Amino acid sequence: ALCPEVLPSLRRLRVGTWEQFCGSSGQNFVARLVESKFPLLESLNLKDSYLPPEAARDLSQALSSGVFPSLRELNLIGCVIEKEGAEALLKTLSEKDAENQSCP
Repeated sequence: ALCPEVLPSLRRLRVGTWEQFCGSSGQNFVARLVESKFPLLESLNLKDSYLPPEAARDLSQALSSGVFPSLRELNLIGCVIEKEGAEALLKTLSEKDAENQSCP
């Protein structure tokens, strides 16, 4: 895990380009990020990363299950996300957007 107890007030996380994380390494990083549960994280920047399908599904599940309850910004600009992972993320983000629009 990424030890959130060491950085309990982490609000912004920017991950560098994941060219070196192709395949299972990228997936493992996302899995560790999801397991760590940063409750105050407001911004997650994964710009220009490669997200294998499993990593995108893990991220999608984390977003829908409230692992990042304070998250307001998710940067996926320039990411390479395969169709299966993109569909999972799109579904989750659409649902989250609908939830946010229904709040007063």
